[in-house]
Parts: sequence; C-alpha cells; structure tokens
Amino acid sequence: MHGSLDDLKVEIDMLAPGAERIVGKNPPLDIIARDIVFGEGPVWDARGKQLFFVDIIGDTIWKWKPGSGLEVVLRPSVKADGMALDLENRLYQDCLGTKDRLEALRAFAEKRSPSFTGE
Repeated sequence: MHGSLDDLKVEIDMLAPGAERIVGKNPPLDIIARDIVFGEGPVWDARGKQLFFVDIIGDTIWKWKPGSGLEVVLRPSVKADGMALDLENRLYQDCLGTKDRLEALRAFAEKRSPSFTGE
C-alpha cells in the first residue's frame, strides 16, 4: 500500500528559463485522483477547462474538471494509453496493439473521422 496522500511531498524542478513566471515558486497542487496505479496520457482541454487522462491498469479514460471532480469517459478504454486533441478539439486515444489504433492514426493523418470496428 502506498503512503498517505496527506503527507505527500512534491518538488517541482524549474529547469526551463522563465518557468517560475508561469507557475510561481510554490504552485498549489490538488490531488485529483486516488488509487490509480499507472496513469498516462494526460491532455489539458483549454476550451473545456478539463483534464483527460488514462488509468492503464483500470482500463479507463477519466475526465477531471475543477469544481466537478472526476468522471468516467470510457470504460473499458480498449487499452488506451496516450491521448491528444485535434484542431477541432476532438479527443483521440492511442490504443495498444489494436486495428482501431491504426485506423485512428490514419484518420488523423487524413483529417477525417475514424471508422472503428472494435478490433
């Protein structure tokens, strides 16, 4: 079992010049999820002011929005790992080892909606 989140200590490395101007010296941190062992693929949706991320072990795509909290977007997530928003603000997921993953990549490159088969 992991230690208590109440005692969590976080250190932020400010390697990029000017980073402190963006986030400040001691930015506030919020714990937005618990019991996620392997989180991956976070993407911030600036238009919707929400964060999407994947729980790989839990096979779930989550959405977190300030003031609203967590919401399941897709479960099962078809082994999603990474995600991105396209120019029209549609969320794309990278699925490990599936035909749908290749279709998503082709559709993105061809600027069209994907046609998924569930494979």
